[in-house]
Amino acid sequence: MLGNSIIGTTGQGGKLVAALVAMLAGSVLPAFPATGMSWTVGTILAIAGYALGVALIRCPVCKARWFWDALMQPELYKQILSHPECPECSRASATEKEPD
Repeated sequence: MLGNSIIGTTGQGGKLVAALVAMLAGSVLPAFPATGMSWTVGTILAIAGYALGVALIRCPVCKARWFWDALMQPELYKQILSHPECPECSRASATEKEPD
């Protein structure tokens, strides 16, 4: 799924996975007493995971924070996760050169 997306082509899939794991762990683990995680810690973990994803996943060329922009315009999520170019600068990856 992410292979053709801008996240996959720029090698930022790991950041997305880490953010999703933190959000899911913080949301689910407190429901199981054996984990020893309180709801407060789980909430902090989930919020931190989302915040890190918003802050760290960005265009390597124009530095646009894709998930921050998607907070304001939810239709950008589909473009970020399925299109191979940046929604802000339309560059496909960091390997492209700036126009002279």
